[in-house]
Amino acid sequence: MRWQPFFRVFFQASARGLARELLEFDHNIAQIGLQKAAQKLLKNHSGLVQHKGLDIPKTGPLLISINHPGLADILVLLSILDRPDVRIIAAERSLLRALPNLCNHLIFLGDKLQLRLSSIREAKAHFNRGGCMILFAKGSIESDPLIDSKAALESLEGWKESLNVFASLHPEVRLQAAIVKGIRHPATFNNPLLRLQGDPKERDWLAATLQLMLKRYRQNPVEIHTSGLVNRVGDLIGEARGIVIGDANELKSNFMRKWE
Repeated sequence: MRWQPFFRVFFQASARGLARELLEFDHNIAQIGLQKAAQKLLKNHSGLVQHKGLDIPKTGPLLISINHPGLADILVLLSILDRPDVRIIAAERSLLRALPNLCNHLIFLGDKLQLRLSSIREAKAHFNRGGCMILFAKGSIESDPLIDSKAALESLEGWKESLNVFASLHPEVRLQAAIVKGIRHPATFNNPLLRLQGDPKERDWLAATLQLMLKRYRQNPVEIHTSGLVNRVGDLIGEARGIVIGDANELKSNFMRKWE
């Protein structure tokens, strides 16, 4: 309890800086488009971004399922995505509602059943128009494959429920996995603030938040791997597993050694 005033001051100061960045990001969306706006903001939140894997289709109904190892992973995907028609399934957040240009690319998934059904109908209509949609299938922070590939693999089992819902909305929708690796700076887990968190999920969330707010954790190189196109949820998860498993030991060793 004695640490709470410090936490409050620390996060409030950092949050003000983040809020200014997000307002500029929202302004840039209107001026230069979502992809370029994401590229510009991403420069402040990661090192070099490398895209590996297959290209993302520029037309036609497409559902991209992305892992969620950090709070800047969506910027990584948007920075390589040339789809002005993209919509992102997002949790209801007052902060997001305050960004009108970003809201044009969001479909909010409310907590109440009626709101969820409305969101699903909106997603279905978007697919009917040939649109592209991004889904955080797990719905919560996940492990970075370069830090804990085993936990990242286990997390993929949690993708099935939401993917089954959204993949069934259009008969011709294609499915593609996007796996972000290296977005999480290993040093965040050594931060003293994390030692006060006993719950592993809370530690993951706090580590991701610290990285978003503190510049010294933002310069690690990031990879995003995109899978082939499939039609079935099981095949999509198989593609995602292949990306997570692929040369995981060598990549993890090199990645962790870099920050020791």
